[in-house]
Amino acid sequence: MKIYPFTHVGQREENQDRLKVLQSADGGEFLLAVADGLGGHSGGELAAQTIVETIERCWESRRADADGESFLRRLTSECHAAVNKAGEAEGLEPRSTLAALYGRGAELVSVHAGDSRVIQFSDEGKAKRTFDHSIAQLNVLRGLTAEEDMATHPDQKKIFCHLGGQETPDAEYEHWDPAQGVRFAVCSDGFWEIFPPREIVALFDADDPAAAIERRFAEKLERLEKHDNTTAILAEVPAPRRRKSWFGRILPRAALAAALCTAPAALAAQETAGGKGRESSAQSPAAGPVALEEVHLEIDRAAAPGGGVAQAAADELRKRGKLGPDDTLAAAGEGRTVAGKTIARLRQRHKGVPVYAGEVTAVVENGRLIGIQGHAAAVSGVDPLPANDYPVVLALAGKRLGKPIEARDEGTAVVFASAPGRFHAAWAGVAAIDGVEERMVFDARTGEILLRFPVRIGLVPNAPR
Repeated sequence: MKIYPFTHVGQREENQDRLKVLQSADGGEFLLAVADGLGGHSGGELAAQTIVETIERCWESRRADADGESFLRRLTSECHAAVNKAGEAEGLEPRSTLAALYGRGAELVSVHAGDSRVIQFSDEGKAKRTFDHSIAQLNVLRGLTAEEDMATHPDQKKIFCHLGGQETPDAEYEHWDPAQGVRFAVCSDGFWEIFPPREIVALFDADDPAAAIERRFAEKLERLEKHDNTTAILAEVPAPRRRKSWFGRILPRAALAAALCTAPAALAAQETAGGKGRESSAQSPAAGPVALEEVHLEIDRAAAPGGGVAQAAADELRKRGKLGPDDTLAAAGEGRTVAGKTIARLRQRHKGVPVYAGEVTAVVENGRLIGIQGHAAAVSGVDPLPANDYPVVLALAGKRLGKPIEARDEGTAVVFASAPGRFHAAWAGVAAIDGVEERMVFDARTGEILLRFPVRIGLVPNAPR
């Protein structure tokens, strides 16, 4: 296993990032972790240091019969408790992000909380990454912000999940397929903000990756001002390689990130606090993630230009049980051409009503549909026509909440999945509670708030500055 750890204070007064690399004696088991202390609260450095110390204790006491996800869940819980205990002892309020990748044999599983990332690469480019717990990430998922603009977006520093604080962190656990690539980066936001995927691949390909990271970072730092602490662990994990997937074959390195940036996912915002120059939400959503299935298909079938691509993709998904008989796909904006391939964004509809977060990316080459990825679900058991109009639903929601909710737009009828196989006729829109605007999804029959997150964090009452 090849591992290249890197950390740098950047252009800050202290380095609040920490990393930890752990391996078994035979090299068959490993844990790579990065913690990024949040400078918006006192004790960011304390939080990150406490996390890596707790990680080492958890590693030493791990059970041989425990699976990777169970181990990481225990680790996350103990780190959260340890950060709070350390803060109480020092009279501080420490907070930190966490990104960790655990491997044993063919098992690869990660945990992350906040905007530190785990990124997987094939030899050709980025294959997959974790989704940040930040307002900027939510804006990307809703199509309001391009992924390539996240690093400089003002909402990027506004995170809503971390270790430390009164609320239990809603960390995410992800299983990784080594067939998609054995190169990984576990990193803080200071790294991924300035190293795009193609440059990270180039670091892996360098004769001396460790020296390449040092050199390239120094070059970048000369052109930056007030850059954040920067930490990354690059690793080639000891997992067997199998046949490359379609997205690794069809696109060159420079084009891969642009081709894949539209793949949607759903994140559940949680009431949390703080950030390194980050702000956090004082409002929390009422429900968890949208339960849509992940789609990743390699196919080869004719697809006529325009609507023929959507029809061909829908047929393939329906054949595999990813769409129901009343579900369709429709183009979401203009397609784009990358390295001779046409990349089309397609949104799911159920009986003509949009499915919230239902979107896939279709890849077409020489008139043939060769790949589909994204999120979709076979919708059933729901009449998508709203039982009540938007003003009535807002009134019902306000009654349930015990305070008025004011509409800021006309709302959009959607189908919303709140759990696997559970769908709601719903309204999605921007509304205000106590003068604070939030994006919300309401059950169209009862007014239950199914999802909510702030539009502008700076207006949230009592939010830390």
